[in-house]
Amino acid sequence: MVNDFMVSSVSSEKPLYAVLRFADCKLLVPQREIRSLESVLDLVLEKELPTTVGSMMFVGKAWPAYCLTSELAVIQELPSARRVCALLSQGSDSLALVCDQLEVLPQDSLNVQPLPACMVNPDSPVEALAIFQGNLGCITSTARLAAYLVQTDSRENEHAS
Repeated sequence: MVNDFMVSSVSSEKPLYAVLRFADCKLLVPQREIRSLESVLDLVLEKELPTTVGSMMFVGKAWPAYCLTSELAVIQELPSARRVCALLSQGSDSLALVCDQLEVLPQDSLNVQPLPACMVNPDSPVEALAIFQGNLGCITSTARLAAYLVQTDSRENEHAS
């Protein structure tokens, strides 16, 4: 268990990012929103919500754990390549995101680009694109991910009714 992974940014205008990798997707989240990194072996596999893979206990609270495809679709099965659970928190939003690996980006290696008009979608968790170390990634935040996952939970509950 690795607690207090939170890293403060050097300036409020240019936050530090971590890359969550799963399948072929590279999702960048501000490092200050990462509360802990946990092993998927510590997941409680009882699902409280239909779209989760389980929950992760942290600081006396069960954090819902989600698993995404490279297209950012929610899946309920835990792929064998997923090894790390990143616990993310921003304001009142707290969740765990299961990923293959996580890496910290040097502040000067990131080139943030606005989303092209064809990619802008208010329901998407993606808020910008990032070019780093010869890769392309999607920038998001815990709040945007939480809103996206709540919408997904609502759609799943409607289909189940």
